[in-house]
Amino acid sequence: MTDKTNWPSLRVSQVPFITKRDLTAEVQKVLAAMHDGAALHHQIEHGGHRWSLSNGTPVDAEVAALVTKIPEVTTDADVLFAGVESRSFVIKGESK
Repeated sequence: MTDKTNWPSLRVSQVPFITKRDLTAEVQKVLAAMHDGAALHHQIEHGGHRWSLSNGTPVDAEVAALVTKIPEVTTDADVLFAGVESRSFVIKGESK
């Protein structure tokens, strides 16, 4: 499980193009999809970082940063290689 206590804090005032209302709505949409069984995936590509849901829906990095700080969201225990941290996030206690 990822230690979220050392992650940098993200305030809505630091997100210039997304209003607080829009950000809250987007977080709620992602959480709803996750409660319906979708996982949140973090991928590192040549162009940088990309977040998306397992159903193919892209997720803004700012939204993903907030979602991953929510206590009910945890890293997925399934990883391809031992000792490598998961880049997938799921709702605690819910099966895939």
